[in-house]
Amino acid sequence: MKTIEGHDVKIFTDNIENTALEQIGRLMSIGTFSGCKVRIMPDVHAGAGCVIGFTGDLGDKVIPNIVGVDIGCGMLVQPFACSGEIDFRALNEFILNNIPSGRGIRDKAELVLPQPYMGRYGEARELIKALRCFRDLKDSKRLYKAAGTLGGGNHFIELDHDDSGRMYIVVHTGSRNLGKQVAEIYQKLAVKNMSGWDRLMDQQARMIEEYKAAGRRSELQEAIRQLHCSFRMQRPPVPDELCWLEGQPREDYLHDMRLCQEWARINRSIIIDLLTGHLRTQGNITAAPETLLPERFESVHNYIGDDNIIRKGAISACEGQKCIIPMNMRDGSLI
Repeated sequence: MKTIEGHDVKIFTDNIENTALEQIGRLMSIGTFSGCKVRIMPDVHAGAGCVIGFTGDLGDKVIPNIVGVDIGCGMLVQPFACSGEIDFRALNEFILNNIPSGRGIRDKAELVLPQPYMGRYGEARELIKALRCFRDLKDSKRLYKAAGTLGGGNHFIELDHDDSGRMYIVVHTGSRNLGKQVAEIYQKLAVKNMSGWDRLMDQQARMIEEYKAAGRRSELQEAIRQLHCSFRMQRPPVPDELCWLEGQPREDYLHDMRLCQEWARINRSIIIDLLTGHLRTQGNITAAPETLLPERFESVHNYIGDDNIIRKGAISACEGQKCIIPMNMRDGSLI
């Protein structure tokens, strides 16, 4: 285990690359965060501005970039008792034909979700509309069609069995391009605010209030124009990727982050249900859908919890909490 002198940081490995160590040290060197409690996971590696495998409480501030672009990414697990031999070729064909991956979305007639899934499709759509940054999203119609899609990178669908022969479907995916856009919108806002934009908005709000109270509404537009002309953006005191939000912008981010988490949860559930539905038609699953649901669980690894702890490439693993840890394609996963 490594520590960083003068800070409440524990790194649960001695094998850490210099770039990752530098990223941790850079965050802790910022006075605002120097006293924060931070714990780094054993499989830590460098990320975009912050390490993957990070847990910490940053108090009343939030850095969207630390949570990252795949908000709510996680793994959903569905245990089931298998009847008969699984036709893996048929399963693979079903996945390729019914669950878009990479940049694929449900933009073709044959990829439209079956009717039983339209309720969750509508729920996912309403979550997007409820985002406080909704007006800043690009191509929202494309985002609507991403529900029930896998994505790319290290996202996967896995079929496992344990020592007793019990089977498990595992789906690893997140909020797709929605989470990416939300993260980038709020990180840009953090940079903007730390460059003085928030102070400009405060001045503008006071000016509007004062001019209206003085009955000078006709002069307001010109006064605001002059205020903006005289404003000069400053360089933030920290690197762009470590700029933070506080106050109402922080609350707006947390609100939208939670909606992205819920969207990601729905996304995984649609994929799992499509897969169990296929296996049911093949005779491999005989249990009714409602009997499978209670056994389902997930581990999310890119989010901020109700305890205000940021987990980036890390999960909550409290006593008694069931969780899944993926290892590799040879050894599968640990539950």
